[in-house]
Amino acid sequence: MVALAFAQAAGAAVVTYAFAAPSTNTFNPQAATTVEPNVTASAFAPILNGVASSSVDASTGMGFSGTGKNAYLGSNNLGFAVPGDDYWSFTLTPTSGSITYQNIVFDTVAPAFTAGSVNWDVRSSQNGFATSLGVVNKSVSSNATLANTIDISSLGSVSSPVEFRIYNYASAGSTITSASQMRVDNVGINVPEPGTVGLLSLAGLAALARRRARTACSMSVRE
Repeated sequence: MVALAFAQAAGAAVVTYAFAAPSTNTFNPQAATTVEPNVTASAFAPILNGVASSSVDASTGMGFSGTGKNAYLGSNNLGFAVPGDDYWSFTLTPTSGSITYQNIVFDTVAPAFTAGSVNWDVRSSQNGFATSLGVVNKSVSSNATLANTIDISSLGSVSSPVEFRIYNYASAGSTITSASQMRVDNVGINVPEPGTVGLLSLAGLAALARRRARTACSMSVRE
């Protein structure tokens, strides 16, 4: 039981985005790094002020770093609205069956700021992005990378496309340092570990085989 619980908590990645491809800064959406069979994944797109980003400026743009190999938003464009109109977008579509969602994982690095906090707010098209699936809030400015996991199992099993958005915004009253960046990296969507089902099935078959062997042995003795 312990092993089963651990496997389900860890999950299996159905898609990952590592942003390792760009050699220079770019605002072009980046393809998924890995995608499981029977799933299609859109490119990971930067949406700045409600439209596709067309600037890689470190202060006011939004794109992908050729040196840091991550996704960034220039702090001068970081708004205070919730959820606002600056976000990262990607869509998953099952090509057969459905996707049973478990969690989304991603790394974050906060921009420099002297007061307040910043937020990475995960939402989905399942309810028109109306409510949050979870928010990463960082109230201490540093260059440290923070690994995050947000439970999205409330989505359940879905057979239609789902768009995910990671909104970026500052909390009211925050003082953000100019020309710094809000960053995201190593994004992944996990589903329950399929291997656990296989292991349980094998265990069941083994038990059935043992019972049949004992039955056959008993009949042979009686004869």
